Amino acid sequence: MSVVAINMMNAFTIEKLRDNAISNEQILEGLEKQQMENWKENDPTLNLDDLVTLYQDDKDTLESALTQGYSVKFLTFNGLKSLLKFRFHKIEGEDYQLCDSGIMDLNLSKEDQHILEQMLSINWHIQTNTNDSSINVLLK
Repeated sequence: MSVVAINMMNAFTIEKLRDNAISNEQILEGLEKQQMENWKENDPTLNLDDLVTLYQDDKDTLESALTQGYSVKFLTFNGLKSLLKFRFHKIEGEDYQLCDSGIMDLNLSKEDQHILEQMLSINWHIQTNTNDSSINVLLK
């Protein structure tokens, strides 16, 4: 089964909510009941507009993104860095190095590598390093 594609802002919002210990079920319930005010207590910069629109327009896509995973329709360089921060708690300079064409020397578990690979849009690819267990995430 292929994963659904969502926009980068929805991916950020989902990962920020998850990082604030809000479960997939709580996300769907909050959107259904329009009770999302308390989500902004932990992150006042949280913008829920795109997520609300996705829920209203295509609840099945959002539910699938939450439960089965998603890919980002178009992931920018800064978007990749943000997803690494929100989803995997990886920080530039500490957990990976930047290069002109992407990210180098990123260490992730095999499970997290699979999740990241699934999330990447078609303009990115993962390259395994032969000298250690790290990966590079590079523009195609």
